[in-house]
Amino acid sequence: MSEEPTECHIPLESFEDLARLACSYQAHPRRIFSFVRDGGGDESGGDADGNDGGDGSGGEGTRVAATAFNLANTLAVMYAPLPKNGRYVSYVIDGGRECTDVVDAASNAASYAPIIHVNSEPCLTHMETGLPADDIPDVLHPIELADLGSLARLTYDPDFPDEPDPVIYAVPVGGLWALGYVTAYDMEEPHYVFYHVMRDAKPDKPFLRYGHDKAQEPELSDRIEHGYVYMPIVTVRDQHPIFGFDAHHR
Repeated sequence: MSEEPTECHIPLESFEDLARLACSYQAHPRRIFSFVRDGGGDESGGDADGNDGGDGSGGEGTRVAATAFNLANTLAVMYAPLPKNGRYVSYVIDGGRECTDVVDAASNAASYAPIIHVNSEPCLTHMETGLPADDIPDVLHPIELADLGSLARLTYDPDFPDEPDPVIYAVPVGGLWALGYVTAYDMEEPHYVFYHVMRDAKPDKPFLRYGHDKAQEPELSDRIEHGYVYMPIVTVRDQHPIFGFDAHHR
């Protein structure tokens, strides 16, 4: 394992994807780090009165929010523009539908991911273009599955229903979309796999709904109903080499 992991930046489709990643079905929501990117135009700015909420979030550029998952030698940082300033990302399922926001105070009505405002800008050298696959120590090995049912049965273990549901990533691959999840096999060196199903279109709903005790196929859903397992779908904005779909990894 290298002393300092490679930092790999992956843009998400929207702030809603970031909130879903940080909060959805998480017993302890992930921390969100925010920082200002220079030169992008101030998409997130201050609040309506021009205030920065006292969190040091003023200044030129675009304020983005990011969270990460750790591989053995790679820190995969996923980010999206922060729509406004605040201290928490708020996420709640209300009336069966998800609602996301940025707020200054937490209550018991929702899940809250704390936002940590960072003054020191992280390394952004490859933030837009992405590192070449050869420069990423932990490129995933993509394995294609036959259908959504296979993906759901592989991902969800009914013997451990209280375990957090894995995140399903939607990744553009050419003109298609790979819908899958990341897992690891512990060998002499960790081996990372992206099990996925190829789809013709980008998912238009935020969850994969699965009923392991029902004789029906899993389906995409934008409503939460009792009696099903829901796996949050996080849409990646661009094809990224960490998922292993570059030509020399196929």
